[in-house]
Amino acid sequence: MATIKQTNKAHLLIHGAAVAAGAASGALAQGAVLALDTPILGVIYIGLIEELGELFHQKVTKECGAALLAEFGGFSVGLFGVKAVLGIVPVLGNFANAGISTATTEAMGWSFFNYFDGKD
Repeated sequence: MATIKQTNKAHLLIHGAAVAAGAASGALAQGAVLALDTPILGVIYIGLIEELGELFHQKVTKECGAALLAEFGGFSVGLFGVKAVLGIVPVLGNFANAGISTATTEAMGWSFFNYFDGKD
C-alpha cells in the first residue's frame, strides 16, 4: 500500500506528465494525422513509468517501460483516430488534442501507480 508521501509524489509526477503531454499534443494538433506527437508522448509516458516504478523501489528500464506501455497502447489506438480528425480543425483541434492527451496521461499514470502499488 502506497504511503502518503508516495501518493503525493505520484500526484506531482502524473500531473506534470499530463501537462507536458497535453502541451505537446495541443501544439502539434494539425500534425496529428501524421502522428507527430507520438514520439514525444512515448518519451513522456516511458519516463513516467520509470519514475513511478522507482517510487515503489522497482527498477524499470526503458525497454521494460516500453513493453508496459505497449500493453496500455491498445487503448490509445482509437484515440489516435479521434485526435487526427479533430486536429484538422484549427484552435478547436488544438484544445481537443491537448485535452485528450492530458486525460489519457492521467488515466495511464494512475493505472500504472495502481499496478506498481499492487492494486492491479
